[in-house]
Amino acid sequence: MADIIKVADTSTVINVLQSNSQIIQIPVTTTQINIVQAGQIIMSGGVDPSISDAATSIDIGAGQPIYVSKVNGQAVLADATNLNSADIAGLSIAAAGSGFRVSFTRSKLTLIDWTAALGVASLQSGYDYFLSATPGQITTTPPSIPGQCVVFIGTAISTTSMLFAFEPPILL
Repeated sequence: MADIIKVADTSTVINVLQSNSQIIQIPVTTTQINIVQAGQIIMSGGVDPSISDAATSIDIGAGQPIYVSKVNGQAVLADATNLNSADIAGLSIAAAGSGFRVSFTRSKLTLIDWTAALGVASLQSGYDYFLSATPGQITTTPPSIPGQCVVFIGTAISTTSMLFAFEPPILL
């Protein structure tokens, strides 16, 4: 079985770019989707009305916070440096490359590896997470510099799952 490199959700099918450069389409006919690589589940999620998608012209990793640009409607990595970039649309449910659509959620998300959003693979269970001033990152330490925004994202309910409680940005 070929390794999965990138996944893009197109609502009725999932396009999978394999390591051999072939794209396969998988119809979405279930309420639970598991992405398996080398025999291990690397992403799991259900079909949920809180899942949306948007085109992107950048690479976005699984779990990264994104906002949708009011200029071009594209998904962009969110950060806490100003009110526009802190207006989170959700967290990406899987990695998506430039030119693909990225799916994002404002609900519970389970990922085996949170490195793209945290810099480490695991969440700290029981900790609250906030939007970081670094684009595409979340942190357990809220920003404290005047001019930045505090955006509460949610709470880790295990080392792999986060339950979201998005709040509007608060400008410091």
